[in-house]
This record gives sequence, structure tokens and C-alpha cells, in this order.
Amino acid sequence: MSFLESECRLFEKILLEYKPDFLVTLDLGLHHSNLLTKMCRKIGIKVLSVTVSKFPNNCYLSES
Repeated sequence: MSFLESECRLFEKILLEYKPDFLVTLDLGLHHSNLLTKMCRKIGIKVLSVTVSKFPNNCYLSES
């Protein structure tokens, strides 16, 4: 539990210090990506994920 708590505090410190307009992420499947994404959405930071398209050699940005 203390590891997860320290991870949350680090993300919170970074987000409050830099105040980004948005977060671009590649993978939402890992726990730290998921945690950071939820924290960003909670404080009103737009989250964009890069998703591989069904068309070859293409990708797109998605908010969901």
C-alpha cells in the first residue's frame, strides 16, 4: 500500500507543479498509466491516448 501511496503523491506533485493542458499516453493497460489517467481526469486535465488504427501504418488520438 505504501508503494501505491507514494506513487500517487509523486503523480500529484508533478501534475500540480507543471499544470499540463493535456496528457498523451500510449497504453492505458498498465497500473501506473491507468492511475495517472484517472488522476488527470479528476483534476480536469484532458487525456488523449494514441490508438492503433485498423488501417495499416496508421494511428489516431482518442479521448476514450
